[in-house]
Amino acid sequence: MAETTYSDALKKAVCSITTVLCNELLEICEEESKKRKRKVWVRNWMDKKKCGASETIIRELRDNDPLEFKSVIRLTPEQFEELLLKISPIISRADTFMRPALSARLKLELTLAFLASGTNSGILSVMFRVSKASISNMIPEVCDAIYSVLSDYIKEN
Repeated sequence: MAETTYSDALKKAVCSITTVLCNELLEICEEESKKRKRKVWVRNWMDKKKCGASETIIRELRDNDPLEFKSVIRLTPEQFEELLLKISPIISRADTFMRPALSARLKLELTLAFLASGTNSGILSVMFRVSKASISNMIPEVCDAIYSVLSDYIKEN
């Protein structure tokens, strides 16, 4: 009988110590997770799309200087709008809970600026305030859409 009491007391002591240690460990883990610096999802300056080239200089060129717009984009504003109407259903995405989708206009302007100038994705990223990863996915997508809607006008050898 004395042995059973000793065994029960030992079990209770081990359970108590285990509970205290687990609680301490949880507190330490919570403190560490609070200390860790979280990775930034979108850089602050990049989130201000209203200040990017699409919303500022390209819009101004389209509205006030169509000749310069054509030298940058290689299309007249009218041709650009016509092409945008044709490819918008293909390249448009829905906004998500996490962030708004990039507009079809922005995607087309960025792609045409890239094709016209050959500017690298790092510079385009800063100019248009779009991540390099998005640019590398966007350009082939928009080019495929352009090809699909204009395939009747493209002569293959």
